[in-house]
Amino acid sequence: MNSRPSLDVFPPRTGMGVVSRCVATRVAVTLSILLGFSSLDATQIPSFSLRSITERADRVVHGRVESIETVKGGDGRLRTRVEVVVDDTWKGPAEPRVTVVQASGVLGERWVRVVGEPEFRPGEEVVLFLVRTPAGDWVVAPLSQGKFSVTRDAEGVRVGNGILGVGGAKPMGLQALREEVCPKVQSGGAE
Repeated sequence: MNSRPSLDVFPPRTGMGVVSRCVATRVAVTLSILLGFSSLDATQIPSFSLRSITERADRVVHGRVESIETVKGGDGRLRTRVEVVVDDTWKGPAEPRVTVVQASGVLGERWVRVVGEPEFRPGEEVVLFLVRTPAGDWVVAPLSQGKFSVTRDAEGVRVGNGILGVGGAKPMGLQALREEVCPKVQSGGAE
């Protein structure tokens, strides 16, 4: 029995011979070369400024991940619910908890990964920039750039989202991030 979860995007390989897999791989590589690797561009996510992330967000919270649960919906799709206990609300409704919904997740042998969605760990301290969907769910936007992990150590408290700290820029402190977000919120985004 295979111990790795199966990837939801591809059908199981049962019944497919080694020769068929080899031919399929060669066809895929040839098509990629002929198409100029155009499919790679579809997974590149543009970088957004902190200002645009703040303006886009309906809610900005600082808190701690309490739990993560992946369930199968009535439509057969996986949904992961991330429960966050809110310590401080920087924008939007001030509620003690928020449930973030994601399309990525692992449930038994089934694994679904949406490129760019942030990963969460129970107990992790985070700052989240959230948008409410038409269905009423909260999602991190824009994808992983709207999730800042908070690190506390002997050097102090720092936050980063995978973009900050790239290219020689130093990650910012939690208070500095709050000051960047809150004045823009209070003045309606104008500087």
